[in-house]
Formats: sequence, C-alpha cells, structure tokens
Amino acid sequence: MIPELLRILNASFRIEKKEGDETVVVAEIDGETGAAMFGKGAHLFKEDGSLSLANENIIWNLIYGLLLRGKFESNREGNKIIIDPETRSIQMVGENGYVYASMSFQTEGRQDGAQIVFRGYNEIGEKTTTLIENGSVRIYSGDGHVPGTNEELYIGLVEGKIRIAFNKDSLRDNRNDVGTYNVYRSGENLRVRID
Repeated sequence: MIPELLRILNASFRIEKKEGDETVVVAEIDGETGAAMFGKGAHLFKEDGSLSLANENIIWNLIYGLLLRGKFESNREGNKIIIDPETRSIQMVGENGYVYASMSFQTEGRQDGAQIVFRGYNEIGEKTTTLIENGSVRIYSGDGHVPGTNEELYIGLVEGKIRIAFNKDSLRDNRNDVGTYNVYRSGENLRVRID
C-alpha cells in the first residue's frame, strides 16, 4: 500500500442523506467483507465477487456469468448493429441511417415466430424488401409491405402446400435470352424452362 494514503482499519462507512422526514442511504462500504453499495442501491458489489450495476441492467454472478439488459449499439458512427429491447429487434443500420436488415418477433397474424427483413437501396433511396417469416418468403418493391400492390414475389406454405405467386409485370420479358432464366415471361405467357 502507498504510505501517503489514509488507512482506516476495521471500519465500515455509510453516507446518508435527508430526504424530507426520511434518511436515505446513499452509499455504504462494509469494512469486513468488502461489500459495497453506491447510488442509493443502484450499484451493488458483493463479497462473493458478484455485482449489479445501473439498477440490475448489468449483472455478474458466479452461476449465470454476465447478464446485460438495455439497448446496445456496436459503435456510434458508421455501419452498426443495434439490439433494441423496446422493439425486441436486432438491426443492421448503415452509416446513412438506412436499416439494411432486422430480426424481430412476429406476434401478429395467425402464427407466432420470427421475422427477418432484408432491405436494399439504390442510389436515390428506393428500396426492395425481402421478408422471411413463418413458412414464407416475400419480395416487395418500393416502400413498405403492401400485399397485392407492391408484392413482387410470394413463396410459402398454404394449408401444407407450396404456393408461388408473383406480379407478372415484374418478370423479365426474356424471349431472346431463354437460356439465362428458368422462369421467364414471353409476352403475356409464363414459360418454365426445365434443364
């Protein structure tokens, strides 16, 4: 120990504050065990080495290890990953603020499960969206998910059977290049090429 420091042996400390008629413990250090409390109980350090900080939003104990609660961002600037407890989602956000991917719980509709959304943006900010959820994949053009208006492709299970639906105008008219695509539009006809 550095000799210039104050040494106090076998003592415990308590800092109290009057709040109205009550006395509130602000901080406390146990001189025998080393346990400590700060911030009116918001931060606890126990003699076994476990601790909790920020009103139990960060917890470390010998049984469960580290437990963190709250919103997390991988970095302040540039591309980042955000875990948001309010939306119960994980997002990949570009330095431009665009959300390129998100994963969240799907609790609306006929089934509970997970929902994964991928978004791509062109140079003027228009986007395409790929939505994966409970037994289906949907691809949308433009903004938002509006089935029947901007849904370009749907692949999914309906009553145990595979269903494929698409906007015929979104298929490439490929009469002159049939070797490239297995499903293509030839004028008003849909063609399937089987190799």
